[in-house]
Amino acid sequence: MHKEIIWYTQEIGDTPEHRIIEYYDPNTHEVKMIETFENGKLFSREDLRIRRGLVSDYDEFSPEQVLVRSKRLIPGTNTYLFQHFSEKSGNIQVEEIFDVRSHELISATRYVYHNGKLAEKVPTDKLGLRSGFVEYFTESGELYKTTEFRNGIPEGLSVDYRSEGFPVSSLRTNELGEPVSVSRFNKLGNKI
Repeated sequence: MHKEIIWYTQEIGDTPEHRIIEYYDPNTHEVKMIETFENGKLFSREDLRIRRGLVSDYDEFSPEQVLVRSKRLIPGTNTYLFQHFSEKSGNIQVEEIFDVRSHELISATRYVYHNGKLAEKVPTDKLGLRSGFVEYFTESGELYKTTEFRNGIPEGLSVDYRSEGFPVSSLRTNELGEPVSVSRFNKLGNKI
């Protein structure tokens, strides 16, 4: 039988407009969650149940109550994911992965939108340079091209796709961005 734990709360602050609510475990009397309110609206929520060192799950909201920032520990790793969202659309803008101990940025992915639709998914390195496979999408949301980048330069493999998801052509370049080889594919995705 599942036993529901009922937390007790303590409010800090002298007005309902600006206050902090702390949620406590009735057995251990430890703080398990903290909510902060500004101008009477939820500003942030920190879940201390999911914690590694000084890092715990955390959400931050706009005055319109749209999630704008989120931090989540990645299970089974010593990393956490930090996400930034658009206040207007709610679309994800940036995902960053950090080391729990050093808080050093490991990698990031930027999302670029055109007319509210995802147009590019761009992985970057610690310096913010394009690094890895950048994905490009059509207006209808279909993947139409991937290009490999290293240190911000297109290098390696670039693949164009047709609407069925099969590759049409691929281009391999060297570290200077010069073409090294080109491949063409038939309708079944087989090399010609």
